[in-house]
Amino acid sequence: MLLPQFAYSFDRHSYTGPFDSRKDAIAAGIARSRQLGAAGIDCVYVGMIVFPDPQASGHAEEVIKNMVRRARGAAGESYEGYLTRVTEQQEAELDEAIERSVMDWLKKHELMPQFTKVRGVSEHPIPVGQVTQGSPSDEVRVGTSDYQVG
Repeated sequence: MLLPQFAYSFDRHSYTGPFDSRKDAIAAGIARSRQLGAAGIDCVYVGMIVFPDPQASGHAEEVIKNMVRRARGAAGESYEGYLTRVTEQQEAELDEAIERSVMDWLKKHELMPQFTKVRGVSEHPIPVGQVTQGSPSDEVRVGTSDYQVG
């Protein structure tokens, strides 16, 4: 399982990252705001990057149905009984094999989804004066998440 990664934003629409921790993203956002010297940037938004699901799993049942349909078309009535005794465990095994194969194919051809979402967004005021590392005392939660954010 991948470790969570984080990104920062000044407008909650475009994010910069990834960073290994929320604290690193806060520090990078504060540093970037100071580099820009932009008036009007008074806080940095930080959230956890949620990588997209490539939808490579859950295809076994449809593959089996399609194989039966094609067998019926090719063999007529003599297809009777083909793949009718597939157990749930066998279907799960087939699904795992299909998922591995699809994931390998996506990676090989560099077709993995590139879109991401940012969840669990928190707002961190940019300190005036001395640079700080985004301590928990200056954090205000503005988003919700189903994910455990550290």
